[in-house]
Amino acid sequence: MALDSPVLALDRPFDYRIPDRMTGRVRPGCVVRVPLHGRRVRAFVTELLESPEVPDPKPLSSLVSEQPVFAPPEIELARWQARRYVATLGQVLHQAVPGRLSAPALTADPKAPAPATPEADPGLQWLEEPGAMARAVGERGRLVVVAAGGAVEAEVVRAAVRSGGRTLVIAPRAAMVESIAASLPGCAVIHGDQKPADRARSWARARDGDAEVVVGGRAALLVPMPGLTTVVVAACHDRSLKEERTPRYHGLVVAARRAQQQAAAFVAVSPAPPLELQGDWSWPRRRPAAVRPEVAGMRSGPVTPRLQEVVRSAISRGSDALVFAGRRGIALRLRCRDCGWYPRCAACAVALTVVTAGSGDLRCRSCGTDSPAPSACGECGGLRLDGRGWGSDRVADELEQSDPGAPVLRVHAQSPLPRRRPSPAVIVGTAAAVWALYGRTVGAACVADLDQMLGRPDFRAGERALALLEEMASLLEPQGRFLVQTREPEHHAVQAFTRRSYRYFADRELPHRTAAGYPPYCALVHVEADPSELAGLPALLGTAASQVVGPLPRPGGRAGSLVRAPDVEPLLGPLREFARLHPGARIDVDPVDVL
Repeated sequence: MALDSPVLALDRPFDYRIPDRMTGRVRPGCVVRVPLHGRRVRAFVTELLESPEVPDPKPLSSLVSEQPVFAPPEIELARWQARRYVATLGQVLHQAVPGRLSAPALTADPKAPAPATPEADPGLQWLEEPGAMARAVGERGRLVVVAAGGAVEAEVVRAAVRSGGRTLVIAPRAAMVESIAASLPGCAVIHGDQKPADRARSWARARDGDAEVVVGGRAALLVPMPGLTTVVVAACHDRSLKEERTPRYHGLVVAARRAQQQAAAFVAVSPAPPLELQGDWSWPRRRPAAVRPEVAGMRSGPVTPRLQEVVRSAISRGSDALVFAGRRGIALRLRCRDCGWYPRCAACAVALTVVTAGSGDLRCRSCGTDSPAPSACGECGGLRLDGRGWGSDRVADELEQSDPGAPVLRVHAQSPLPRRRPSPAVIVGTAAAVWALYGRTVGAACVADLDQMLGRPDFRAGERALALLEEMASLLEPQGRFLVQTREPEHHAVQAFTRRSYRYFADRELPHRTAAGYPPYCALVHVEADPSELAGLPALLGTAASQVVGPLPRPGGRAGSLVRAPDVEPLLGPLREFARLHPGARIDVDPVDVL
Protein backbone atom coordinates (compact mmCIF):
# COMPACT_ATOMS: atom_id res chain seq x y z
CA MET A 1 0.00 0.00 0.00
CA ALA A 2 1.29 3.49 -0.91
CA LEU A 3 -0.25 6.27 1.16
CA ASP A 4 -1.52 9.33 -0.71
CA SER A 5 0.81 11.68 1.16
CA PRO A 6 3.67 14.05 0.25
CA VAL A 7 5.53 13.29 3.50
CA LEU A 8 8.78 11.47 2.69
CA ALA A 9 8.79 9.75 6.09
CA LEU A 10 5.59 7.95 5.00
CA ASP A 11 7.01 6.94 1.61
CA ARG A 12 7.26 3.22 2.34
CA PRO A 13 4.98 0.18 1.91
CA PHE A 14 2.19 -0.20 4.47
CA ASP A 15 0.45 -3.55 5.05
CA TYR A 16 -3.32 -3.75 5.59
CA ARG A 17 -5.71 -6.70 5.81
CA ILE A 18 -8.48 -7.18 3.26
CA PRO A 19 -11.76 -7.62 5.20
CA ASP A 20 -14.12 -10.43 4.25
CA ARG A 21 -16.61 -8.07 2.59
CA MET A 22 -13.90 -6.99 0.11
CA THR A 23 -12.48 -10.44 -0.67
CA GLY A 24 -11.89 -10.81 -4.40
CA ARG A 25 -12.59 -7.13 -5.08
CA VAL A 26 -9.25 -5.54 -4.14
CA ARG A 27 -6.56 -5.70 -6.83
CA PRO A 28 -3.26 -3.89 -7.49
CA GLY A 29 -4.03 -0.42 -8.79
CA CYS A 30 -7.23 0.04 -6.79
CA VAL A 31 -7.75 3.12 -4.64
CA VAL A 32 -8.81 2.51 -1.01
CA ARG A 33 -9.14 4.27 2.33
CA VAL A 34 -7.13 3.02 5.28
CA PRO A 35 -6.91 3.91 8.99
CA LEU A 36 -3.80 5.86 10.00
CA HIS A 37 -3.34 7.49 13.43
CA GLY A 38 -7.06 7.82 14.02
CA ARG A 39 -7.87 9.14 10.54
CA ARG A 40 -8.99 7.53 7.30
CA VAL A 41 -6.64 8.40 4.46
CA ARG A 42 -6.53 7.54 0.79
CA ALA A 43 -4.02 4.96 -0.42
CA PHE A 44 -3.12 2.99 -3.55
CA VAL A 45 -2.87 -0.80 -3.62
CA THR A 46 0.51 -1.65 -5.11
CA GLU A 47 0.79 -5.38 -4.33
CA LEU A 48 -1.14 -8.32 -2.84
CA LEU A 49 0.80 -10.51 -0.39
CA GLU A 50 0.13 -14.09 0.67
CA SER A 51 1.02 -13.18 4.22
CA PRO A 52 1.61 -9.77 5.90
CA GLU A 53 5.08 -8.58 6.81
CA VAL A 54 3.80 -7.00 10.04
CA PRO A 55 1.87 -8.73 12.82
CA ASP A 56 -1.90 -8.15 13.05
CA PRO A 57 -2.35 -5.55 10.26
CA LYS A 58 -5.40 -3.29 10.40
CA PRO A 59 -8.24 -3.86 7.90
CA LEU A 60 -8.98 -1.60 4.96
CA SER A 61 -11.69 0.96 5.69
CA SER A 62 -13.32 1.18 2.26
CA LEU A 63 -12.82 0.58 -1.43
CA VAL A 64 -12.87 3.85 -3.39
CA SER A 65 -12.50 2.44 -6.92
CA GLU A 66 -14.02 -0.92 -7.86
CA GLN A 67 -11.83 -1.09 -10.95
CA PRO A 68 -8.02 -0.73 -10.80
CA VAL A 69 -6.87 2.73 -11.81
CA PHE A 70 -3.29 1.62 -12.50
CA ALA A 71 -1.75 -1.60 -13.79
CA PRO A 72 1.45 -3.15 -12.34
CA PRO A 73 3.72 -1.79 -15.15
CA GLU A 74 2.50 1.75 -14.50
CA ILE A 75 2.94 1.33 -10.74
CA GLU A 76 6.54 0.29 -11.37
CA LEU A 77 7.03 3.34 -13.61
CA ALA A 78 5.58 5.54 -10.86
CA ARG A 79 8.13 4.08 -8.40
CA TRP A 80 10.95 5.03 -10.75
CA GLN A 81 9.44 8.48 -11.26
CA ALA A 82 9.14 9.07 -7.50
CA ARG A 83 12.77 8.08 -6.93
CA ARG A 84 14.21 10.17 -9.77
CA TYR A 85 12.25 13.31 -8.92
CA VAL A 86 12.61 13.05 -5.12
CA ALA A 87 8.91 12.61 -4.38
CA THR A 88 6.68 10.01 -2.75
CA LEU A 89 5.00 7.21 -4.70
CA GLY A 90 1.67 8.47 -3.37
CA GLN A 91 2.34 11.95 -4.83
CA VAL A 92 3.07 10.54 -8.27
CA LEU A 93 -0.04 8.32 -8.30
CA HIS A 94 -2.21 11.08 -6.85
CA GLN A 95 -1.22 13.46 -9.64
CA ALA A 96 -2.09 10.86 -12.29
CA VAL A 97 -5.51 9.83 -10.91
CA PRO A 98 -8.02 10.48 -13.73
CA GLY A 99 -10.61 12.65 -11.99
CA ARG A 100 -13.62 10.84 -10.59
CA LEU A 101 -13.02 7.40 -9.11
CA SER A 102 -16.59 6.11 -8.91
CA ALA A 103 -17.46 2.93 -10.77
CA PRO A 104 -19.60 4.67 -13.45
CA ALA A 105 -16.89 7.19 -14.21
CA LEU A 106 -14.24 4.51 -14.66
CA THR A 107 -16.39 2.48 -17.05
CA ALA A 108 -15.64 2.83 -20.74
CA ASP A 109 -18.20 4.68 -22.85
CA PRO A 110 -20.06 2.06 -24.97
CA LYS A 111 -20.77 4.74 -27.58
CA ALA A 112 -17.10 5.52 -28.17
CA PRO A 113 -16.19 5.32 -31.88
CA ALA A 114 -14.29 2.31 -33.13
CA PRO A 115 -10.57 2.75 -33.85
CA ALA A 116 -9.64 3.69 -37.39
CA THR A 117 -6.36 3.84 -39.25
CA PRO A 118 -5.48 7.47 -40.08
CA GLU A 119 -4.97 8.43 -43.70
CA ALA A 120 -1.67 9.85 -44.87
CA ASP A 121 -1.53 13.41 -46.13
CA PRO A 122 -0.58 13.10 -49.82
CA GLY A 123 1.00 16.56 -49.75
CA LEU A 124 3.80 15.43 -47.44
CA GLN A 125 5.73 13.38 -49.97
CA TRP A 126 8.64 12.42 -47.78
CA LEU A 127 6.37 10.11 -45.72
CA GLU A 128 4.29 8.60 -48.50
CA GLU A 129 6.45 5.49 -48.95
CA PRO A 130 4.48 2.67 -47.26
CA GLY A 131 6.04 1.37 -44.06
CA ALA A 132 8.86 3.94 -43.98
CA MET A 133 8.19 4.97 -40.38
CA ALA A 134 7.56 1.38 -39.23
CA ARG A 135 10.90 0.25 -40.65
CA ALA A 136 12.77 3.17 -39.11
CA VAL A 137 11.26 2.56 -35.69
CA GLY A 138 11.71 -1.20 -35.94
CA GLU A 139 15.37 -0.94 -36.90
CA ARG A 140 16.37 1.50 -34.15
CA GLY A 141 13.71 1.19 -31.44
CA ARG A 142 14.35 4.81 -30.48
CA LEU A 143 13.91 7.58 -33.02
CA VAL A 144 13.97 11.38 -32.89
CA VAL A 145 12.48 12.87 -36.03
CA VAL A 146 13.66 16.41 -36.78
CA ALA A 147 10.73 17.82 -38.73
CA ALA A 148 9.11 21.23 -39.18
CA GLY A 149 6.33 22.07 -36.75
CA GLY A 150 2.60 22.34 -37.35
CA ALA A 151 1.09 20.06 -40.01
CA VAL A 152 4.41 18.35 -40.76
CA GLU A 153 5.00 17.47 -37.12
CA ALA A 154 1.42 16.16 -36.83
CA GLU A 155 1.89 13.99 -39.91
CA VAL A 156 5.01 12.41 -38.42
CA VAL A 157 2.93 11.54 -35.35
CA ARG A 158 0.26 9.96 -37.58
CA ALA A 159 2.94 8.03 -39.44
CA ALA A 160 4.18 6.59 -36.14
CA VAL A 161 0.60 5.59 -35.26
CA ARG A 162 0.20 3.92 -38.65
CA SER A 163 3.24 1.76 -37.92
CA GLY A 164 0.84 -0.46 -35.95
CA GLY A 165 0.08 -1.62 -32.43
CA ARG A 166 -1.15 0.24 -29.38
CA THR A 167 0.32 3.73 -29.32
CA LEU A 168 0.56 6.38 -26.62
CA VAL A 169 1.00 9.93 -27.96
CA ILE A 170 2.09 12.65 -25.52
CA ALA A 171 1.76 16.32 -26.50
CA PRO A 172 2.67 19.29 -24.29
CA ARG A 173 -0.48 21.44 -24.65
CA ALA A 174 -4.21 20.74 -24.63
CA ALA A 175 -4.74 22.48 -27.99
CA MET A 176 -2.11 20.26 -29.59
CA VAL A 177 -3.63 17.15 -27.99
CA GLU A 178 -7.07 18.00 -29.40
CA SER A 179 -5.63 18.82 -32.84
CA ILE A 180 -3.74 15.52 -33.10
CA ALA A 181 -6.69 13.55 -31.73
CA ALA A 182 -9.02 15.07 -34.34
CA SER A 183 -6.94 13.40 -37.07
CA LEU A 184 -6.95 9.99 -35.33
CA PRO A 185 -10.56 8.68 -35.32
CA GLY A 186 -11.42 6.43 -32.40
CA CYS A 187 -8.50 7.46 -30.18
CA ALA A 188 -8.91 8.13 -26.46
CA VAL A 189 -8.09 11.67 -25.31
CA ILE A 190 -6.66 12.46 -21.87
CA HIS A 191 -5.48 15.87 -20.71
CA GLY A 192 -5.77 18.13 -17.69
CA ASP A 193 -8.30 20.53 -19.25
CA GLN A 194 -10.95 17.83 -19.67
CA LYS A 195 -13.98 17.36 -17.46
CA PRO A 196 -13.15 14.71 -14.80
CA ALA A 197 -15.82 12.31 -16.06
CA ASP A 198 -14.58 12.52 -19.68
CA ARG A 199 -11.01 11.95 -18.59
CA ALA A 200 -12.03 8.97 -16.47
CA ARG A 201 -13.97 7.36 -19.34
CA SER A 202 -11.00 7.71 -21.70
CA TRP A 203 -8.76 6.25 -18.99
CA ALA A 204 -11.11 3.26 -18.69
CA ARG A 205 -11.08 2.70 -22.47
CA ALA A 206 -7.29 2.59 -22.47
CA ARG A 207 -7.13 0.33 -19.40
CA ASP A 208 -9.65 -2.13 -20.84
CA GLY A 209 -7.84 -2.31 -24.19
CA ASP A 210 -10.69 -0.64 -26.11
CA ALA A 211 -8.48 2.18 -27.43
CA GLU A 212 -5.65 1.36 -29.81
CA VAL A 213 -4.37 4.94 -29.60
CA VAL A 214 -4.30 7.31 -26.62
CA VAL A 215 -3.46 10.98 -27.17
CA GLY A 216 -2.82 13.05 -24.07
CA GLY A 217 -0.74 15.50 -22.14
CA ARG A 218 1.42 14.79 -19.10
CA ALA A 219 -1.77 13.44 -17.47
CA ALA A 220 -1.62 10.39 -19.78
CA LEU A 221 1.90 9.24 -18.93
CA LEU A 222 0.69 6.59 -16.46
CA VAL A 223 -2.46 5.49 -18.29
CA PRO A 224 -2.63 1.65 -18.39
CA MET A 225 -2.29 0.32 -21.95
CA PRO A 226 -1.94 -3.47 -22.20
CA GLY A 227 0.28 -4.48 -25.11
CA LEU A 228 1.78 -1.02 -25.61
CA THR A 229 4.06 -1.02 -28.68
CA THR A 230 4.94 2.65 -29.35
CA VAL A 231 5.34 5.83 -27.30
CA VAL A 232 5.37 9.10 -29.25
CA VAL A 233 6.21 12.57 -27.87
CA ALA A 234 5.16 15.49 -30.08
CA ALA A 235 6.92 18.87 -29.80
CA CYS A 236 9.47 17.29 -27.48
CA HIS A 237 11.28 20.65 -27.15
CA ASP A 238 8.30 22.30 -25.41
CA ARG A 239 8.99 23.31 -21.82
CA SER A 240 5.36 22.54 -20.90
CA LEU A 241 6.41 18.89 -20.74
CA LYS A 242 8.01 19.80 -17.41
CA GLU A 243 5.73 19.73 -14.36
CA GLU A 244 6.11 22.87 -12.23
CA ARG A 245 4.75 21.34 -9.01
CA THR A 246 6.06 18.43 -6.95
CA PRO A 247 6.76 15.87 -8.29
CA ARG A 248 8.62 18.03 -10.82
CA TYR A 249 9.04 15.36 -13.46
CA HIS A 250 9.91 15.91 -17.12
CA GLY A 251 7.34 14.31 -19.42
CA LEU A 252 9.90 13.58 -22.14
CA VAL A 253 12.17 11.70 -19.72
CA VAL A 254 9.26 9.72 -18.21
CA ALA A 255 7.88 8.83 -21.65
CA ALA A 256 11.28 7.53 -22.76
CA ARG A 257 11.55 5.49 -19.57
CA ARG A 258 8.09 4.01 -20.08
CA ALA A 259 9.00 2.91 -23.60
CA GLN A 260 12.21 1.32 -22.34
CA GLN A 261 10.50 -0.38 -19.39
CA GLN A 262 7.70 -1.87 -21.51
CA ALA A 263 9.95 -2.76 -24.49
CA ALA A 264 8.05 -0.32 -26.72
CA ALA A 265 9.43 1.82 -29.54
CA PHE A 266 10.09 5.46 -28.65
CA VAL A 267 9.56 8.28 -31.17
CA ALA A 268 10.13 11.97 -30.37
CA VAL A 269 9.20 14.66 -32.88
CA SER A 270 10.34 18.29 -32.97
CA PRO A 271 11.81 20.89 -35.31
CA ALA A 272 14.39 21.63 -32.58
CA PRO A 273 14.70 18.60 -30.25
CA PRO A 274 16.67 18.86 -26.99
CA LEU A 275 20.33 18.11 -27.47
CA GLU A 276 20.00 15.49 -24.72
CA LEU A 277 18.46 13.26 -27.41
CA GLN A 278 21.53 13.40 -29.64
CA GLY A 279 22.48 10.15 -31.35
CA ASP A 280 18.88 9.20 -32.17
CA TRP A 281 18.13 11.94 -34.70
CA SER A 282 16.60 11.19 -38.07
CA TRP A 283 15.97 13.67 -40.86
CA PRO A 284 13.27 13.08 -43.51
CA ARG A 285 14.76 12.64 -46.95
CA ARG A 286 12.77 15.58 -48.31
CA ARG A 287 11.24 18.46 -46.41
CA PRO A 288 8.28 20.61 -47.43
CA ALA A 289 8.89 24.05 -48.93
CA ALA A 290 10.85 25.99 -46.33
CA VAL A 291 10.08 29.41 -44.93
CA ARG A 292 12.38 32.09 -46.30
CA PRO A 293 13.13 34.26 -43.28
CA GLU A 294 14.21 37.87 -43.61
CA VAL A 295 16.95 38.82 -41.13
CA ALA A 296 17.43 42.50 -40.34
CA GLY A 297 19.32 44.55 -37.77
CA MET A 298 18.21 47.42 -35.54
CA ARG A 299 19.85 50.79 -35.03
CA SER A 300 17.52 51.95 -32.26
CA GLY A 301 14.24 50.38 -31.18
CA PRO A 302 12.69 47.19 -32.57
CA VAL A 303 9.66 48.88 -34.22
CA THR A 304 11.61 49.59 -37.39
CA PRO A 305 10.27 50.70 -40.78
CA ARG A 306 11.01 47.17 -42.02
CA LEU A 307 8.88 45.59 -39.28
CA GLN A 308 6.03 48.03 -39.95
CA GLU A 309 6.16 47.22 -43.67
CA VAL A 310 6.02 43.45 -43.04
CA VAL A 311 3.06 43.88 -40.67
CA ARG A 312 1.17 46.05 -43.18
CA SER A 313 1.81 43.53 -45.97
CA ALA A 314 -0.15 40.91 -44.01
CA ILE A 315 -2.95 43.29 -43.03
CA SER A 316 -3.37 44.42 -46.64
CA ARG A 317 -4.02 40.79 -47.64
CA GLY A 318 -6.64 40.41 -44.89
CA SER A 319 -4.40 38.24 -42.70
CA ASP A 320 -3.30 38.59 -39.09
CA ALA A 321 0.24 39.64 -38.19
CA LEU A 322 2.11 38.25 -35.19
CA VAL A 323 4.83 40.29 -33.46
CA PHE A 324 6.79 38.52 -30.72
CA ALA A 325 8.44 40.39 -27.84
CA GLY A 326 10.34 38.41 -25.23
CA ARG A 327 9.03 40.11 -22.09
CA ARG A 328 5.94 41.97 -20.90
CA GLY A 329 5.92 45.60 -19.83
CA ILE A 330 7.11 48.91 -21.23
CA ALA A 331 10.86 48.47 -20.68
CA LEU A 332 12.81 45.53 -19.37
CA ARG A 333 14.54 47.63 -16.72
CA LEU A 334 15.47 51.13 -15.59
CA ARG A 335 19.21 51.85 -15.59
CA CYS A 336 21.42 54.76 -14.55
CA ARG A 337 23.40 56.09 -17.53
CA ASP A 338 26.23 57.25 -15.22
CA CYS A 339 27.03 54.19 -13.09
CA GLY A 340 24.84 51.36 -14.45
CA TRP A 341 22.75 50.96 -11.27
CA TYR A 342 19.20 49.65 -11.67
CA PRO A 343 16.40 49.20 -9.09
CA ARG A 344 15.85 45.71 -7.68
CA CYS A 345 12.98 44.14 -5.79
CA ALA A 346 13.61 44.38 -2.04
CA ALA A 347 12.18 40.89 -1.49
CA CYS A 348 13.49 39.05 -4.54
CA ALA A 349 16.70 40.90 -5.53
CA VAL A 350 15.74 40.76 -9.22
CA ALA A 351 15.56 43.70 -11.66
CA LEU A 352 12.22 45.54 -11.69
CA THR A 353 10.33 45.97 -14.97
CA VAL A 354 8.72 49.21 -16.13
CA VAL A 355 5.02 48.44 -16.57
CA THR A 356 3.24 51.83 -16.84
CA ALA A 357 4.11 54.35 -19.51
CA GLY A 358 4.52 57.94 -18.34
CA SER A 359 4.24 57.32 -14.59
CA GLY A 360 7.20 54.94 -14.55
CA ASP A 361 5.63 52.39 -12.19
CA LEU A 362 7.79 49.32 -11.61
CA ARG A 363 6.84 45.71 -10.98
CA CYS A 364 8.68 42.58 -9.85
CA ARG A 365 7.97 39.72 -12.24
CA SER A 366 8.82 37.18 -9.54
CA CYS A 367 6.56 38.22 -6.66
CA GLY A 368 4.27 40.79 -8.34
CA THR A 369 5.15 43.68 -5.99
CA ASP A 370 4.59 47.17 -7.45
CA SER A 371 6.69 50.18 -6.52
CA PRO A 372 7.18 53.74 -7.82
CA ALA A 373 10.14 54.47 -10.06
CA PRO A 374 12.99 56.35 -8.35
CA SER A 375 13.67 59.91 -9.41
CA ALA A 376 17.42 59.53 -8.91
CA CYS A 377 20.02 56.75 -8.98
CA GLY A 378 20.18 54.81 -5.73
CA GLU A 379 23.96 54.40 -6.08
CA CYS A 380 25.43 57.68 -7.36
CA GLY A 381 22.46 60.04 -7.08
CA GLY A 382 22.49 60.77 -10.81
CA LEU A 383 19.30 61.91 -12.51
CA ARG A 384 19.81 60.24 -15.90
CA LEU A 385 17.64 57.12 -15.57
CA ASP A 386 16.72 55.49 -18.88
CA GLY A 387 14.39 52.61 -19.72
CA ARG A 388 16.48 49.82 -21.25
CA GLY A 389 14.98 47.17 -23.49
CA TRP A 390 11.55 46.91 -25.04
CA GLY A 391 8.71 45.01 -23.41
CA SER A 392 5.68 43.82 -25.38
CA ASP A 393 3.54 46.74 -24.17
CA ARG A 394 6.05 49.27 -25.49
CA VAL A 395 6.21 47.46 -28.85
CA ALA A 396 2.39 47.47 -29.01
CA ASP A 397 2.25 51.18 -28.15
CA GLU A 398 4.70 52.04 -30.94
CA LEU A 399 2.81 49.93 -33.47
CA GLU A 400 -0.47 51.58 -32.58
CA GLN A 401 1.10 54.98 -33.17
CA SER A 402 2.34 53.83 -36.59
CA ASP A 403 -1.27 53.07 -37.68
CA PRO A 404 -0.79 49.52 -39.07
CA GLY A 405 -4.31 49.48 -40.54
CA ALA A 406 -5.77 47.02 -38.00
CA PRO A 407 -6.37 46.83 -34.25
CA VAL A 408 -3.38 45.88 -32.05
CA LEU A 409 -4.10 43.07 -29.55
CA ARG A 410 -1.82 42.43 -26.55
CA VAL A 411 -1.46 38.78 -25.57
CA HIS A 412 0.49 37.30 -22.68
CA ALA A 413 -0.03 34.67 -19.97
CA GLN A 414 -2.41 36.85 -17.95
CA SER A 415 -4.21 38.27 -21.01
CA PRO A 416 -5.19 35.48 -23.43
CA LEU A 417 -6.24 35.91 -27.03
CA PRO A 418 -9.95 36.89 -27.11
CA ARG A 419 -12.28 34.30 -28.62
CA ARG A 420 -14.16 37.04 -30.43
CA ARG A 421 -11.64 39.39 -31.96
CA PRO A 422 -11.34 41.65 -34.99
CA SER A 423 -9.83 40.21 -38.12
CA PRO A 424 -7.36 41.04 -39.40
CA ALA A 425 -5.43 42.13 -36.33
CA VAL A 426 -1.86 42.75 -35.20
CA ILE A 427 -1.17 40.35 -32.33
CA VAL A 428 1.69 41.52 -30.10
CA GLY A 429 2.82 39.37 -27.20
CA THR A 430 5.15 36.95 -25.52
CA ALA A 431 5.40 33.19 -26.13
CA ALA A 432 1.81 32.92 -24.89
CA ALA A 433 0.72 34.64 -28.13
CA VAL A 434 2.53 32.00 -30.20
CA TRP A 435 0.91 29.16 -28.25
CA ALA A 436 -2.53 30.80 -28.45
CA LEU A 437 -2.34 30.71 -32.25
CA TYR A 438 -1.60 26.98 -32.48
CA GLY A 439 -3.58 25.48 -35.34
CA ARG A 440 -4.19 28.88 -36.97
CA THR A 441 -2.25 30.84 -39.57
CA VAL A 442 -0.88 34.37 -39.85
CA GLY A 443 0.21 36.38 -42.86
CA ALA A 444 3.34 37.70 -41.17
CA ALA A 445 5.45 36.67 -38.20
CA CYS A 446 7.98 39.09 -36.72
CA VAL A 447 10.48 38.70 -33.91
CA ALA A 448 10.93 42.24 -32.63
CA ASP A 449 14.25 41.61 -30.88
CA LEU A 450 15.70 38.09 -30.86
CA ASP A 451 18.69 39.30 -28.84
CA GLN A 452 16.49 39.32 -25.73
CA MET A 453 16.38 35.53 -25.98
CA LEU A 454 19.92 34.94 -27.22
CA GLY A 455 21.30 37.12 -24.40
CA ARG A 456 19.58 35.28 -21.56
CA PRO A 457 22.04 33.86 -18.98
CA ASP A 458 20.86 30.33 -19.78
CA PHE A 459 22.87 27.62 -21.48
CA ARG A 460 19.74 26.65 -23.46
CA ALA A 461 19.21 30.21 -24.80
CA GLY A 462 20.17 29.37 -28.38
CA GLU A 463 18.21 26.13 -28.38
CA ARG A 464 15.09 27.89 -27.10
CA ALA A 465 15.45 30.75 -29.57
CA LEU A 466 15.62 28.28 -32.45
CA ALA A 467 12.59 26.37 -31.14
CA LEU A 468 10.61 29.62 -30.92
CA LEU A 469 11.51 30.55 -34.49
CA GLU A 470 10.38 27.13 -35.69
CA GLU A 471 7.09 27.37 -33.78
CA MET A 472 6.39 30.77 -35.32
CA ALA A 473 7.31 29.52 -38.79
CA SER A 474 4.70 26.75 -38.47
CA LEU A 475 1.98 29.44 -38.19
CA LEU A 476 2.78 31.14 -41.52
CA GLU A 477 0.47 31.06 -44.50
CA PRO A 478 2.05 29.73 -47.73
CA GLN A 479 2.91 33.25 -48.95
CA GLY A 480 3.53 34.68 -45.47
CA ARG A 481 6.59 36.70 -44.51
CA PHE A 482 8.90 36.04 -41.57
CA LEU A 483 11.09 38.83 -40.16
CA VAL A 484 13.79 38.22 -37.54
CA GLN A 485 15.44 41.32 -36.07
CA THR A 486 18.77 40.78 -34.35
CA ARG A 487 22.18 42.36 -33.88
CA GLU A 488 23.72 38.87 -34.04
CA PRO A 489 22.82 37.54 -37.50
CA GLU A 490 25.83 35.20 -37.40
CA HIS A 491 24.67 33.43 -34.24
CA HIS A 492 24.42 29.71 -34.99
CA ALA A 493 20.76 29.61 -33.91
CA VAL A 494 19.90 32.32 -36.46
CA GLN A 495 22.01 30.69 -39.15
CA ALA A 496 20.48 27.27 -38.47
CA PHE A 497 17.01 28.73 -38.91
CA THR A 498 17.82 30.59 -42.12
CA ARG A 499 19.50 27.47 -43.52
CA ARG A 500 16.63 25.30 -42.21
CA SER A 501 19.22 22.96 -40.76
CA TYR A 502 19.08 21.74 -37.16
CA ARG A 503 22.24 19.76 -37.82
CA TYR A 504 24.04 23.07 -38.39
CA PHE A 505 22.92 24.24 -34.94
CA ALA A 506 23.82 20.99 -33.18
CA ASP A 507 27.30 20.81 -34.70
CA ARG A 508 28.12 24.27 -33.28
CA GLU A 509 26.23 24.09 -30.00
CA LEU A 510 27.51 20.74 -28.72
CA PRO A 511 31.18 21.87 -28.44
CA HIS A 512 30.02 24.77 -26.21
CA ARG A 513 28.09 22.33 -24.01
CA THR A 514 31.13 20.07 -23.79
CA ALA A 515 33.46 22.89 -22.75
CA ALA A 516 31.04 24.30 -20.17
CA GLY A 517 29.96 20.93 -18.77
CA TYR A 518 26.23 21.17 -19.49
CA PRO A 519 23.72 18.53 -20.70
CA PRO A 520 23.91 16.26 -22.56
CA TYR A 521 27.35 15.81 -21.00
CA CYS A 522 26.20 15.97 -17.36
CA ALA A 523 23.12 15.81 -15.16
CA LEU A 524 21.69 18.94 -13.55
CA VAL A 525 19.68 19.42 -10.36
CA HIS A 526 18.48 22.76 -9.00
CA VAL A 527 17.94 22.95 -5.23
CA GLU A 528 16.13 25.91 -3.66
CA ALA A 529 15.95 26.34 0.11
CA ASP A 530 16.88 28.64 2.97
CA PRO A 531 20.51 29.84 2.57
CA SER A 532 21.52 28.28 5.91
CA GLU A 533 20.14 24.92 4.78
CA LEU A 534 22.01 24.99 1.48
CA ALA A 535 25.30 25.48 3.28
CA GLY A 536 25.36 21.77 4.13
CA LEU A 537 24.39 20.52 0.66
CA PRO A 538 27.92 19.98 -0.77
CA ALA A 539 28.96 17.86 2.21
CA LEU A 540 25.79 15.77 1.96
CA LEU A 541 26.28 15.14 -1.77
CA GLY A 542 29.97 14.33 -1.35
CA THR A 543 31.73 12.90 -4.40
CA ALA A 544 28.41 12.21 -6.17
CA ALA A 545 28.42 15.85 -7.36
CA SER A 546 31.20 17.16 -9.57
CA GLN A 547 30.27 20.79 -8.84
CA VAL A 548 27.80 22.76 -6.69
CA VAL A 549 27.28 26.34 -7.89
CA GLY A 550 25.84 28.73 -5.32
CA PRO A 551 23.93 29.37 -3.21
CA LEU A 552 22.65 32.36 -5.18
CA PRO A 553 19.81 34.71 -4.06
CA ARG A 554 16.26 33.72 -4.99
CA PRO A 555 12.88 35.42 -4.45
CA GLY A 556 11.44 35.48 -0.94
CA GLY A 557 14.77 35.47 0.88
CA ARG A 558 15.60 31.96 -0.33
CA ALA A 559 18.64 30.78 -2.26
CA GLY A 560 19.38 28.30 -5.02
CA SER A 561 22.24 25.95 -5.81
CA LEU A 562 22.91 24.25 -9.14
CA VAL A 563 24.33 20.74 -8.86
CA ARG A 564 26.31 19.18 -11.71
CA ALA A 565 27.18 15.48 -11.82
CA PRO A 566 28.23 12.91 -14.45
CA ASP A 567 25.14 10.84 -13.58
CA VAL A 568 22.00 11.71 -11.64
CA GLU A 569 21.59 8.28 -10.01
CA PRO A 570 24.23 8.70 -7.24
CA LEU A 571 22.66 12.05 -6.30
CA LEU A 572 19.17 10.70 -5.63
CA GLY A 573 19.82 9.15 -2.22
CA PRO A 574 21.53 12.25 -0.74
CA LEU A 575 18.91 14.54 -2.30
CA ARG A 576 16.09 12.53 -0.72
CA GLU A 577 17.84 12.79 2.64
CA PHE A 578 18.21 16.57 2.14
CA ALA A 579 14.48 16.82 1.36
CA ARG A 580 13.65 14.80 4.48
CA LEU A 581 15.80 17.05 6.67
CA HIS A 582 14.44 20.23 5.05
CA PRO A 583 10.78 19.72 4.05
CA GLY A 584 10.54 23.22 2.58
CA ALA A 585 13.30 22.60 0.03
CA ARG A 586 12.41 22.63 -3.67
CA ILE A 587 14.39 20.00 -5.57
CA ASP A 588 14.19 20.10 -9.36
CA VAL A 589 15.83 17.24 -11.27
CA ASP A 590 16.16 17.82 -15.05
CA PRO A 591 15.36 21.55 -14.65
CA VAL A 592 14.25 23.59 -17.66
CA ASP A 593 15.29 26.82 -15.93
CA VAL A 594 18.58 27.30 -14.11
CA LEU A 595 18.29 31.04 -13.42
